[in-house]
Amino acid sequence: MEFKKLFDLAKKEGIEDIQVVINNGDSLQIEVFNQTVSSLQISRQSSLSAKGIYQGKMGYYSTEVVSESEFPLIVEKIKENAGIITSTDEVFIYAGDEHYEKIEGQFNEELKNTDIKEKINLTLAIEKNIKEKENVGYSEADYNEENNKMIMVNSKGLELKDEGNLAEAVGVAVVRKDNDSRTGFEVVMTNDFKKLDAKMLSEEAYNKGASLIGAKPVESKQYKAILNEEATATLVRTFSSMFSSEMVQKNLSILKGKVKEVIGSPVLTIVDDPFLKESFSSTSFDSEGVATKYKELVKDGVLTGFIYNLKTAKKEGVKSTGNGFGSGCAPINLYIKPGDKTKEELIQGLDEGILITSLQGSHSGANPLSGDFSLQATGFLIKDGKRTQPVALVTVSSNILNIFKDVVAVSSELKNGYNSPAIEVKKVSVAGL
Repeated sequence: MEFKKLFDLAKKEGIEDIQVVINNGDSLQIEVFNQTVSSLQISRQSSLSAKGIYQGKMGYYSTEVVSESEFPLIVEKIKENAGIITSTDEVFIYAGDEHYEKIEGQFNEELKNTDIKEKINLTLAIEKNIKEKENVGYSEADYNEENNKMIMVNSKGLELKDEGNLAEAVGVAVVRKDNDSRTGFEVVMTNDFKKLDAKMLSEEAYNKGASLIGAKPVESKQYKAILNEEATATLVRTFSSMFSSEMVQKNLSILKGKVKEVIGSPVLTIVDDPFLKESFSSTSFDSEGVATKYKELVKDGVLTGFIYNLKTAKKEGVKSTGNGFGSGCAPINLYIKPGDKTKEELIQGLDEGILITSLQGSHSGANPLSGDFSLQATGFLIKDGKRTQPVALVTVSSNILNIFKDVVAVSSELKNGYNSPAIEVKKVSVAGL
């Protein structure tokens, strides 16, 4: 597309600067139940989004019609929408940075070109392996794939391109035995099709369900605890907004005023990593065109700062951290930096406590403003370094800053899809019997 035509038209109509983002992508979704492909969807999507500064306000417009014929309508809608804006905040179209990190391996041509029959066969094999196992009452497998190309250009001379793809394979097993029913779920995310192992994935899904047969509540008290990757990721994701400068400036973050203060244990480092391999979120620039960078928001327990977009950075006289997405700011790949022991080594080193394998209900049981949470949990008691009784129908309660300060150790694994390792903490309150 000849964007100069759009830029010239926008300038003629009084638009100070304008930016355009074009996305072209395709997706594949396969669902298998009872050895039948119950759903197969292939879709291709194109979209154009534009924003421009008109009379000091930012106007926006988006469409699925990616054509130069849309240029007059884009200009018209930007002017129209800018006229509705009442905010007095300064708005920006960014000219760009000198350097943008190149992320190796974000797009894997081999994944895109792998025959769809192989992807169907993989999904069938996952479901078949689960279905054939003992006491399985229900089995399901899914395969989802996304391929996307994006270009960003603006009237200040910025021109950026990004391309990435990712596959997600999922196995679900419902195990029924002794009047008890438990669900196991496993997901693997990668853009290397060779890493999708049907046998391994089905084993993990089945074992997660089968191991919880007979789970029951335990005594209500405080326990030493290990939170596995899934549980840790749930907490990090639930409370991620506290690192947003936008939330800080609106007095909606419990971390306001705590920069350079100790908010966690010395073994806790929390990073926002835009270059994490095999993550569909990884990117060398944000939606404002600012170069992204690796950030340690908490280093050795000390809060070092927040994430910024252009608007929030301007308010504090600092530089954007490359976290401008949509109309706000958000982390890219936020996780706890791995330690030097495996999760199994953490378990083996615990004389008595609880292993928490999942936390549910964060949409209603967690308060991002106070940091308090009370979530339904499943897991296992630990005795002399070994998993013992499976646990369910309990509630785990604490405050996220208490969790941070009570971290004793962090595991060395960083599982894609969860993007957080397991952690060991001094105590959590468990409500059960």
